Amino acid sequence: MRFLLAVLVTLLALTASGCGGDSGGGNEAAGASPDQWSGEICEAVGDWASDLQSRAAKPPKSPRTVAAVRAQLVDFIADVVARTDELLTDVKAAGRPSVEDGDKIARDLQTRLQSLRATLDRARRTVKRLPDDPSRFGPAAQNLGASIQKAGGDIGDQIDQLDERYDAEELSKSFNDNPRCSQLAGAR
Repeated sequence: MRFLLAVLVTLLALTASGCGGDSGGGNEAAGASPDQWSGEICEAVGDWASDLQSRAAKPPKSPRTVAAVRAQLVDFIADVVARTDELLTDVKAAGRPSVEDGDKIARDLQTRLQSLRATLDRARRTVKRLPDDPSRFGPAAQNLGASIQKAGGDIGDQIDQLDERYDAEELSKSFNDNPRCSQLAGAR
């Protein structure tokens, strides 16, 4: 079950980094105000994180075999992938911020979140192939958890780099000042 905790920690770490770092430009034409856009993004990420926390907090069934542990992990990761699909839909629905390069910022954020989803989907497939031998299953699951954690950190770093890549001070300020983002900022 340590693998399950590693997945959750990775997702929550990524969530915390996901809101603060995506403050950069878009085209001033059509788009949501920086306050509206940052609020919608933070709300989507916050809802996603809360949902994952609640799923992870549910007591696991007491598995008696490696196959039962594997099945629980596969189901959990499949739920996380499905919930991440909902997050992607919510982020896409937020549109783009009405700042210089707003369309690029929105697209880059979407791309990074797609990368998270792909990492989780690969993890789900990998869990299915973990060895049946209990002495090999544990270490293999821990290695997979470490690789997911590293990938999550890398994606989080990429999201944080959006702030550096795009110089949209108004959007950065919106993320910092928006009450809908304060809960995520506290998790940082």
